[in-house]
Parts: sequence; C-alpha cells; structure tokens
Amino acid sequence: MVMVAAASPDIVFFRFDLDGDGVWDHPDQTGGGSLGIWTLEGVAVHRFATPSRGVCVQGWDGVSTVRVRGEWFARGPLGCNAFAEITPDAWSRNSWDRTLCIRFQIPPWLNPAELSPVPTDLEGLRASPWPFGDCAVGRWPREWVFLADRAELTRLLGPGTHWVHLAVPWAGMAFTAADTVTIR
Repeated sequence: MVMVAAASPDIVFFRFDLDGDGVWDHPDQTGGGSLGIWTLEGVAVHRFATPSRGVCVQGWDGVSTVRVRGEWFARGPLGCNAFAEITPDAWSRNSWDRTLCIRFQIPPWLNPAELSPVPTDLEGLRASPWPFGDCAVGRWPREWVFLADRAELTRLLGPGTHWVHLAVPWAGMAFTAADTVTIR
C-alpha cells in the first residue's frame, strides 16, 4: 500500500508510479492524454511481485498546467522514495562529525535543465551543493551531491529510524527524493 499526504490543502488529485520508471501506473492512464488521469484517493494498493526500485507520487490542484511543445501537462509537486542516498545512513547522537553527504540521482525521465541545486533542503534544513572535484553539482548531468549539517538533522529528528526528504527546486515546484537514516 502506498499512502500520501499533501502538504498543501490545494493538492487534491494524485497519480502513482509504482516502480519509479516515470510511467504513471495508478490510476490507469488509458485515454488520459497529456493531462493524464488522476484520483482523489491518497492511497494506492498494489502487490509487488518483485522488490520495488521506488515509488513516486505526483499531486495536482486540478488547475495548474504548463505547455510543453504545444501540449498541456498538469503542474504539481512530485516526490519519490528513491533517488537519494545519504551517507552516513546511521550515527550516534554524540558523533563528532557534523557533515552528511546526500547523493541525488536525477531520474532518467526528468529533464536536468528543469532542476536547480539552490535552494535545496533536507527536511527543511539547508542542503548546500558540493562545488568541488568529481562530485561537483553540474559536473555529472544526472547526479548531484549536497552537504547538510548532521547535528542539525539529529536535533530536528531525534533518535530512531526516519525517512528523510531532499527537496530540489523543479520547474517552479519541488521534486522530492528520499532515503532513511538511523540516529542512535
């Protein structure tokens, strides 16, 4: 089961990509045209035959659109529980090192030119683009690296295992990628 809660009360329609391949699986998109077919349900029930690479959901207010090459598309925030890798993924509250490294892999079905590395945040905390060497944002067109303050995230979340969300500006909205961390 995949469940979603919109951060804005204006987002009332949803669609789900149940394997992270960029194709909307629920509701069925047959006959939906470029705007697609949406559901009012924030839950999609699906039995996975094999482990999922990731699940994505897009929300929409039913009004906002964007025109691309002569066709109208729904414009709404998009989030996935994949495409981010946080290192380290576990630490003690008393760890002396203060830095987290977040590797963001731009999905093959997103246009990197529509993304901006600034301002990016990790659970509302600033995530700074890594500007140096082979990991520099922009050096590899489909992979970016960000740094965030581990002590700040520890104070925000506290002990336990948590889903952590990286929000990257995308086409005037946000694309959200996620990973889990454990704080002991």
